[in-house]
Amino acid sequence: MSEDARAQAEFYKQSLGGGIASVMTHEHTPGIPEAFKDKVMHLAMTVAGGNTLFMSDSFEPVAGNRSLNLSLGFESEDEARNAFAGLSEGGVVNYPLEKQPWGASYGELQDKFGVTWMIVHETK
Repeated sequence: MSEDARAQAEFYKQSLGGGIASVMTHEHTPGIPEAFKDKVMHLAMTVAGGNTLFMSDSFEPVAGNRSLNLSLGFESEDEARNAFAGLSEGGVVNYPLEKQPWGASYGELQDKFGVTWMIVHETK
């Protein structure tokens, strides 16, 4: 859930590449208050080489950690670094993207929307 799924999706599109495939609002939901008709019911987008994210607007404020971490693996170190840099804009870096003892590069951040991302690049 998001306070503004459209803005969040645009941020992810800029940070991760990809695009918004579809957006459906509550416009035709029976009995929905007029103030909620433009809120996003379903938003589908592709990011980072074909991964699909689904989003919707919340009717109440979104606060605190959602106890959810999203992980994205990249074949290219440059792609991983670009995604990490983009997602960290306005957010907090928990662990810098660095080479780890098990051989992969790994970094973790919380984006400006409060979503925690784990970014991985494994060398083959």
